[in-house]
Amino acid sequence: IESNNSLVDIYINKSWYLVDPDNNLQGSKDVIMRYLQPYIDRYDWSGITSKIPDKEITKKSLTDSDLFIYCGHGSGDKYIDSHSLRKQKCPSALLWGCSSAKLIDRGYHNPTGAVINYLLGGSVFVCGNLWDVTQISPTNDSTNDSNNNNEEVGKATQISRDICKLKYIVGSAPVVYGLQCKLKDK
Repeated sequence: IESNNSLVDIYINKSWYLVDPDNNLQGSKDVIMRYLQPYIDRYDWSGITSKIPDKEITKKSLTDSDLFIYCGHGSGDKYIDSHSLRKQKCPSALLWGCSSAKLIDRGYHNPTGAVINYLLGGSVFVCGNLWDVTQISPTNDSTNDSNNNNEEVGKATQISRDICKLKYIVGSAPVVYGLQCKLKDK
């Protein structure tokens, strides 16, 4: 991770992924794995697909990574104890699940949600969906179409809104919390 001008660079060579751990999102899994495969091949990314991860492996993988990519139901807190994220080094995160970036209002108290736990654990940014979506998060479409390894996360999220078939229902769901970042090759 480096900072230049107003952007923080996140090097994607140290990434870890968790895709469809419940093994019940075949269509989304196929789409996301087609998108991730060139990166997995190029950078030798490790990750888990279609099975529930061991908690210790997950904790170590998150600590050793600069970027975490999740595609499944919700934010993945079913497999990752999100409160323990506050106590460890957290990578930046792309949470491609329904309502993965939704914050829960607690009245007079601060809102809660997985995003808060990642940020308090040191994540530079977290990208996720504010509500349930009917297709895979569109953010991956814009980064895939651009073929640019120096993609600004906020810009990719913005572009994805226009690429998405359901621009206002699905395209408006992804948001980015944290600092302006650029995903880069090392």
